[in-house]
Amino acid sequence: MLPRAVKELVAYTPGTAFFADGGGRDAMRLSFCYPTPDFIREGIRRLATVINGELTLLNEFAQTGPLSLPVPDPASAPHPLPAGRDGLLPPNIG
Repeated sequence: MLPRAVKELVAYTPGTAFFADGGGRDAMRLSFCYPTPDFIREGIRRLATVINGELTLLNEFAQTGPLSLPVPDPASAPHPLPAGRDGLLPPNIG
């Protein structure tokens, strides 16, 4: 999401930068001590645009459901791989 935010001329620090245990994926840090209140409001408006765009994208993909990929038939493969024990690749390959 950060690259999209930068395109909207607003930035934040991802929360993961502030968690030593790998947490913080659901957090962000915003700077509010230097910008004026008007700049802060504009930054929040821009960030809201980015977040709403991300939510729209997630909702669109959530409605598509999981992809169902066809399972290939090994017998119809053009160049079947040599099988070792139990139909697996030989130990020196796998």
